[in-house]
Parts: sequence; C-alpha cells; structure tokens
Amino acid sequence: MPPFQRPSFRPLRPFRAQNSGDGPVAAPSVDTSKWQAPWVWLKYHTANPVVYPAMIRDASAGAKPGDWVHVYDKTGAPAGNGLWNPRSRVPLRMLHSGEQFVEETFLTELVDRAIRHRIDFLQLPKVTDAFRVVHSDADGLSGLIVDKFADVLSI
Repeated sequence: MPPFQRPSFRPLRPFRAQNSGDGPVAAPSVDTSKWQAPWVWLKYHTANPVVYPAMIRDASAGAKPGDWVHVYDKTGAPAGNGLWNPRSRVPLRMLHSGEQFVEETFLTELVDRAIRHRIDFLQLPKVTDAFRVVHSDADGLSGLIVDKFADVLSI
C-alpha cells in the first residue's frame, strides 16, 4: 500500500476573466459605462447563488474584496446583487436575484429574518441554548453559517 500523500491544491490567484482557449471570447457589445459600480458581468445564466470564475465575463476595475456588487447577466440586463471577492475560489456569492437592484441593507434584513425564524417561529431558545442561527443558502445567505452555543456565536 503506498504511503499517504496530501492532495495538491493550486494557489489562489486574483480573478481574471477567462476564455476556453479557442481564441478570443466574443463579448456582446454592451455599454458598461452606464452600469452602477461596482459591478460584475456574467457569461452564463445561473440560478445557483455560487458563481465560479469561469462563469464571470468581467468585473469593474473598482470592485474590491467584500464589495456589495451589482450583477449583470450575459446580455447586460440587471440580474441581482452579491458579495464579491476576486481572490476566492468562489468570487461571487449571489444574495439577491432579480431585475431590480437592492441596497446593502438587504443583508441585515436577511440576517434578521433568519434570527426571527429561529427565535419567534421555532422558539429554539425555549428548548435549547445551542442551535444554528444562520444556515447558509437555506436563509439566503450563501456561504454564511452562524451557530450559537450558550453565550458564544461561532461564525
């Protein structure tokens, strides 16, 4: 039996628009100067909140890690909002989908809704002092998990 070997991982690199290697990708002619910055432009439609680098056509020059970005679909139409981190293996997490953009305060509404669900509807504090407060995609907060253990929150 061969000895155990750790799997090798590629180092994370800053985000760059990618193509298939078959030559230049023909982007539709869209005037990005009128878009609300910071923005991210998708190559493909997806209903999944997780958007990988190969699914992204471009991002505005001013988009920084942690920014609340406006997302545009492949035709240049508004597709929603998300959190952007170009250095991540999942550079875009969609938190709102739709033709109308929402403000960053939408995050607070999602967290409040998750907390109200656990406390008011499920009434978990009456039964236990340890429970999941935020459960990622189930609460519309892709990639975020918050657990409560007595007086401690684990994020």
